[in-house]
Amino acid sequence: MQTTLKLIAIGLLPFLAVSADVKNVDAFAWSDLELRIGIDAENRVDIRSYEMIATLSSPWSWTVREKYEMDLGFEFGLGVLDGEGETAVFGHIGPSLGVSLGDLLPLGFVISSGPALLSEHAFSDLDLGGTFQFISAVGFDYAVTEDWNIGYRYLHISNAGLHDKNPGMNLHAATVSHNF
Repeated sequence: MQTTLKLIAIGLLPFLAVSADVKNVDAFAWSDLELRIGIDAENRVDIRSYEMIATLSSPWSWTVREKYEMDLGFEFGLGVLDGEGETAVFGHIGPSLGVSLGDLLPLGFVISSGPALLSEHAFSDLDLGGTFQFISAVGFDYAVTEDWNIGYRYLHISNAGLHDKNPGMNLHAATVSHNF
């Protein structure tokens, strides 16, 4: 099943790259600043996550049926995992894909993933295996005003099997973001 999904994704990438509507070649710009506050989703450990994410928008977007828009951006995050007597500072970067529903609802969906470095990887009985991890997120944003969004992210932190231990950690996170 995973092999099939990977093949489909690899097959779609060239299509998406060729079909992208380039808004403006010089359109790389900071699009929003987001605060995320998360808690452990599985109640295995008492950990809180506090993070600031800046998103760099790109000139590439796709419009589907003249109603929905997909935008490619790049997230740059800096945060803290705190709990179980340990505090870890972490940073991560990676692509993000946002899908907005246009005029239907002031709602958008976001997916992102990328490498991360943690200053500490052991939190009491939870050892993430190493300082190099990947952070992936899926969630939504609700536009409260033109400039402000609130949202939710389901975060997964894992080393993708690069270390001997790979228990991973999942978090529920509330978000508040300001659009530029």
